[in-house]
Amino acid sequence: MKKVLHAASFVIAIALLICSIILLILRAGVLIADNREYFHPDYEKVDLSDILDKTELTDEDYELIYRQTGLAKIAVCDLLEKGDKDSIAEMQEQFFSDIDYQCSNWSMFSYIECLESHIKLADLQDGDILISSSTHISSWRCGHAAIVVDAKKGLILNAVRAGSLSEISGISDFTDRASVMVLRPKLDKETRESVAEYARNNLVGIPYSSTVGILSPKYEETIKTTQCSHLVWYAYKKFGIDIDSDGSGLVTPKDIAHSEYLDIVQIYGFDPDNLWK
Repeated sequence: MKKVLHAASFVIAIALLICSIILLILRAGVLIADNREYFHPDYEKVDLSDILDKTELTDEDYELIYRQTGLAKIAVCDLLEKGDKDSIAEMQEQFFSDIDYQCSNWSMFSYIECLESHIKLADLQDGDILISSSTHISSWRCGHAAIVVDAKKGLILNAVRAGSLSEISGISDFTDRASVMVLRPKLDKETRESVAEYARNNLVGIPYSSTVGILSPKYEETIKTTQCSHLVWYAYKKFGIDIDSDGSGLVTPKDIAHSEYLDIVQIYGFDPDNLWK
């Protein structure tokens, strides 16, 4: 009996030791991830007034504005059409400002890095996709993704964390993140609006699962479980568009960020020359 008890105690001690080592490794990964430096321009800030006063901009002009503000041609054209040069100047200021963020616990082993205030985004449209790299599990930058389902009201649909259901929330869930990317599918406006409407009406209340596409089918006619990037991917897949750039079972925010079917609208905290490698 004593030998059995000693053996059982030994097994328990080994199990506890292994668990402790795993927890230490995960914690070390958190510390590594916390040392991330988000993009801040190491080049000169220039006065864009003369360029913005032009009646017609060149590709070089748009490239310069992008590197100065994080606004791609799509967003710049929208703002100039409305005569809103002040927003472009404001976004240039925030693009060159230091990114001062706080890292806080998101769930058991996941963390999120948020700003003390909110940034300004370009005008969104229904069907736009929001991506952030500010969420990490230990040292893995899993990121977060959402789809805009009502741009006028500033509403997005996302799957947040384990144990929760997909839900509609406000755009402010992204505007205080240390990084954000706004992407627009290369589709006509009517199709993008249809995708947003479908998502709003059919993809709310889906249980969260981080293993969808691995331990369960990636695509089913009736969706049963989802996670943040899978939810966005599924909405467009329903309309025949696959925005998962690597085509693997697991779709991640980074996979979506590199999709050839999406145009950049705006970036913040990402390097314009090296978006998310």
